[in-house]
Amino acid sequence: MKSVLNINKQLVLLFLIIGSIGLFFRLYHIEFGLPHSFHADEPEITEPAIKYTYEFFNIIRNNDWYKLIPVSFVYGTFPVYFFTVFTMAFSKSLNILNVPFDKTSIFIFLRIVNSTVSFLIVPIGTLLYYKLFKDKLGALISALFLAFNWKLIVLSHYVNNDTILTLLTLLCVLMLFKYYEKGRDTKFTVLSGIFFGLALGTKITALMSLPAFALPFVLKKDYKSLLGFLLISFGAFAASNPFSVILVGDFKNRIIEMLFREGGLVFDSADYSVTKYISALAGLTTTGVFLASMFGGVLAIKKYNNKTTLILILNIIIYLIFFTIQSRKIDRWIIPVLPFIIIFSSYFFSWIIHSLKPYHKLKIATVTLFFGIILSHYFYFTLLLLSQYQKDTPKSAAYLWMKDKVEITDTVLAITEEGLDPMNKIPGSTVIQFNVYEADSAQYSYPPDANLFKYIVIASKPMSYYKNEVVKQKYPIYFKRWNEFEISLFNSKDFEMIKEFTLTKPNLTNLSDVYIFKNLNAL
Repeated sequence: MKSVLNINKQLVLLFLIIGSIGLFFRLYHIEFGLPHSFHADEPEITEPAIKYTYEFFNIIRNNDWYKLIPVSFVYGTFPVYFFTVFTMAFSKSLNILNVPFDKTSIFIFLRIVNSTVSFLIVPIGTLLYYKLFKDKLGALISALFLAFNWKLIVLSHYVNNDTILTLLTLLCVLMLFKYYEKGRDTKFTVLSGIFFGLALGTKITALMSLPAFALPFVLKKDYKSLLGFLLISFGAFAASNPFSVILVGDFKNRIIEMLFREGGLVFDSADYSVTKYISALAGLTTTGVFLASMFGGVLAIKKYNNKTTLILILNIIIYLIFFTIQSRKIDRWIIPVLPFIIIFSSYFFSWIIHSLKPYHKLKIATVTLFFGIILSHYFYFTLLLLSQYQKDTPKSAAYLWMKDKVEITDTVLAITEEGLDPMNKIPGSTVIQFNVYEADSAQYSYPPDANLFKYIVIASKPMSYYKNEVVKQKYPIYFKRWNEFEISLFNSKDFEMIKEFTLTKPNLTNLSDVYIFKNLNAL
């Protein structure tokens, strides 16, 4: 009995150590880029959350409910309202304590909240593994992989929808497992419906998981509970994204607009390969871990009579098929099924370790070495993030450098992928946000004459878009014009690269490197 207790204490200690280190990675330089540079679509969530915090009572007083409609509510408003609640709590608490704070402090706090949401994926995913397989070793491996997955850590560093969607998807699957395990228990039907509804309110694309989530009810032939699940899901969706129901016509039109706009060629992510999302999953988990997940999934189906593992497998298949038929490759789109890949790979590794016990030491040593190589490769990417996340991003560092360098009379051209690029603050700057949508005539957006500017600042991400093979083949003139522009900067006697701000490679953070050129002929 004492030995069992000691083993359990050791496991708890290991889980705590893994969780603590995983949380450290998620909070490491959480302030990166602020206050000058934001990341991805972060302002689309945080800016409304801050706005609602300070205008909420005026909106209620004046019945200006329309002001609560986010610009992009078609993608889901739950994250905006979720972070609004935390912004209100943060602001009110510090005001009561008479602690001064600014907008940057709010941004950092909301990033910490997002990191906490990301961290919760670790225990929830580990718990789901244990419920499925009743295997402590595999649960430990699962916690390790979830805590140190480089993509989950990257997404934890800035406010986004995908982290919340991943947690809600995990919680929904866990509740569905409990429903299937316990029998027709109403509370698990209700909870799973709430989590699925909130997932829909986070991103409408979560709807694709419905066939997988309906599976436990169908297997039990419990159609009454299935109907309840659907109604509760709709109620939670309506509560978390109310204007999609109130303004259903507008909601429908925006979906059609989104499908038309993003259904065409999108230069930053165009990819027609049928294996693009298989390769994306392999990249998110490393090839070794991804292959292990495939073997683990097959083993789980063969060995266990519990059909709830099919929920995970069906989810993975649906996500792969749905996004493969799209014309874009965005790896964060498949993040909601990443924990399922990790769960199956953990099961495979655990199964191998348990199977090795009766074998010769040499065979054990060989397999251990092989696993060591796989794990080293997995953790290499995690450790690489420590060098890539710093207080200043290449863009914020470039802005601060230009701020001290540029005179009021100097002309500056900046090529960027961001609408809120810090170069907008430089006097005399012309900032061009790279147009990537074919539906918005991106193919006719040519670069300006670089000779008209004294300084040219280019970000690496937008300058890579025109080199996309699909874009290159479909619009050769467009490619030629941008290629000539770039060549004129790097291989010309007229321009000199005077400064560069770059990250170590491979660049996992999805941040642009920045290069600054000076026109040698400028007066």
